[in-house]
Amino acid sequence: MMKTIRLNTFCKMMLGVTMVLASQGVFAQVKIGTNPTTIEPNSNLEVEASTPGRKMKVDKTTGQVSIADGTEGAGKIFTSDAVGGGSWQSVTLTAFAASQGGRENFPQSPNAQLFGTITFPGETTDPTNSFTPSTGTFVTPVTGHYVLFGSTQFDNSLVPGVPNLVRTCLQLFVNSTSITQGCAFPNAVFTSTAISNLVKLNAGDTVTLRAGANVSSGPTFAVAVSAFYAYKISN
Repeated sequence: MMKTIRLNTFCKMMLGVTMVLASQGVFAQVKIGTNPTTIEPNSNLEVEASTPGRKMKVDKTTGQVSIADGTEGAGKIFTSDAVGGGSWQSVTLTAFAASQGGRENFPQSPNAQLFGTITFPGETTDPTNSFTPSTGTFVTPVTGHYVLFGSTQFDNSLVPGVPNLVRTCLQLFVNSTSITQGCAFPNAVFTSTAISNLVKLNAGDTVTLRAGANVSSGPTFAVAVSAFYAYKISN
């Protein structure tokens, strides 16, 4: 009776081990969708579409997930649309930067109400070719939220008569509207100003950096060592 009990227990144990091993062999790889009986040897999981070559898979060694849906490519990121549909999208740096160490003269005006657009001899970066240095104009290539920055030095040290700067203003314009300004009453020959803003821009909007000043005498004022840049941070 004791031998029979032990034999039954042993058989049950062996049956359990066999079932576990068989289960591990069956479920080591899982394939869903088209060609359900065919799976790449290095994949733990594959979900294959009816369109040839389009599948999601998980590498059994590294755990890396690969998604091939026809939009994949080097350097792209996987993102979703408004309803959650995912696709690979190219990442394009939308930005520009320009600076100049020279001088630019503008007409002065009472209370610094007349503004001249600061121009530049060139640019340091502009991958989307959206900035024109000779006009100082950035044309927004795509809609999104942008950081805008501008700075300059108001410097009348070489202006005839060396007039004092009574009031100075530096402004960022979007199209024909001022969105940010920095003004001062230096009563001096030299002062510097920097301004910035985070704004939503639409494709085709123009952005310029403009300066205005009222001086103690004479018709002009000058700016020097200016900088202007913008970069997109989100949609």
